[in-house]
Amino acid sequence: PFDWRLLPVRVWGEAARRYFGSLREALAVIDGGDAIVRTQFERFRERLLAREPGFNGLGGWLGEELFVETERPSRSELAVARAAPATVETCIDGARKELVAACADVHWPELPRVFGRAAELKVCGRRFRTEESYRQPILVAPFVAAEIALHGFACSPAELFELRHARAFEPAWFDAAYAAALCLGLVRLSESRLTESQA
Repeated sequence: PFDWRLLPVRVWGEAARRYFGSLREALAVIDGGDAIVRTQFERFRERLLAREPGFNGLGGWLGEELFVETERPSRSELAVARAAPATVETCIDGARKELVAACADVHWPELPRVFGRAAELKVCGRRFRTEESYRQPILVAPFVAAEIALHGFACSPAELFELRHARAFEPAWFDAAYAAALCLGLVRLSESRLTESQA
């Protein structure tokens, strides 16, 4: 079993650095080589977003990692998460309210492995504590998926099954919350790297 959302961002970064680094090296001898590399990256990013719209933040982060010399876009999801994380939190809360309203009269899956993993990773400890307990596993599932991707944690087939079940229950919620959690996590990751490099 496999899910692109769970592939560690470190692996995405290493693969992108190797591929685009070798392309940059090969094209260094021609005029406009850097522009060609940038164009190829943008095409890759478009394909990435076509496959998974929740990867917009990941695409932005990869661009920042690969093209350090380029100015960061001021209106990207990463820029918003970096400058105004409360705005991202407001979006998460709005999506949660829509989920609760849309699924008020249906049975919510229990997802014991995902809920246990959320407790183990200390994901959303306070965020959903006032929610009804039967809603909490679905609410934390996208945050668990994002933490697995951000830190490269292993995911058992049973956990993967439950995460897929959580997404199938309400894809709009899962995708929006996953994208937001991944964005916020990538900002933390970038900030911790910056702090390490300055130390």
